[in-house]
Amino acid sequence: MPTDSKGRFAAMIPASLRQKVLRVFGPPAQQWLGNLPYLVATCVEKWGLYDYEPSPVMSHNLVCFSRSAQFGDVVLKIGFPHRELYTEQKALATFKGHKICQIFAWDQSLGAMLLQRLFPGHDLTAVSEKSQRIKEAASLAASLPLPIGPNDEFPSFFELMDSALKNQRQHGNYPEMLQYVESARQTLNKLAAGRPEALLHGDLNHWNILNHNGQWMAIDPKGITGPACMEPARFMQNELKMSGVQSLEEMATTIGAAIGESASVATEAVFVDTVLATCWSMEEHIQKDRSKDLDLCRFLHQNTR
Repeated sequence: MPTDSKGRFAAMIPASLRQKVLRVFGPPAQQWLGNLPYLVATCVEKWGLYDYEPSPVMSHNLVCFSRSAQFGDVVLKIGFPHRELYTEQKALATFKGHKICQIFAWDQSLGAMLLQRLFPGHDLTAVSEKSQRIKEAASLAASLPLPIGPNDEFPSFFELMDSALKNQRQHGNYPEMLQYVESARQTLNKLAAGRPEALLHGDLNHWNILNHNGQWMAIDPKGITGPACMEPARFMQNELKMSGVQSLEEMATTIGAAIGESASVATEAVFVDTVLATCWSMEEHIQKDRSKDLDLCRFLHQNTR
């Protein structure tokens, strides 16, 4: 049993991570945060880790770079216990390193994963040329989706959209947003018609696409099922925010061709994903100006009709 749970490892937990976890998961996360140094120490002992250091970038999980005598360079990821953490682990095990980082070990009781570290590891934002970013993301998005097995159980885009629709009807403060959610749900039905369900990464944004020895690979999958045309939608949404809405035509054309679909299908997919992401942002109760989010939903809605 490790004893140094409040010393060395407490310093690895940034205040920004604490704030994000409490904002997303609420008071139950307070005890988990207090126990987090112990969880790190347990993982270090369990997997024989050394030369560990916190990642400069964290979202809702503690992420540390380290080394393992058994696996070499690794990433230790520990998250507050919730469904998305478990589906990520299951998705990584299902992808088996197919265009995505490998998962070496997992302990559900600790909420911890030991993952392959990618080198040099810079993300897609490091590519300055927009057309090149689109090309690389399109290629990865086209190759990631996997057929669904008979016993696979992952959340679906339909489930997520239905939850967002219910929340907007009950608690939404923007009548315009409810219109977009209802339209996006209908659009998702249209996209799924005649297309097989696939296992998708589900969060293929610029920061989840890393360079590994000259090849672009994915990290941090959500593990969501839906039509394969939904896979590039998160990248498209982020690129629209980075490059402006004038980039939609080029993106939709390039990505549509890469995934074997029309530009209009790619546009419909990014509309669905943008509406869903906007709903999630609203549900986090972050005090922010929503005008830009609504403007993008409005723009994409107009371009899908």
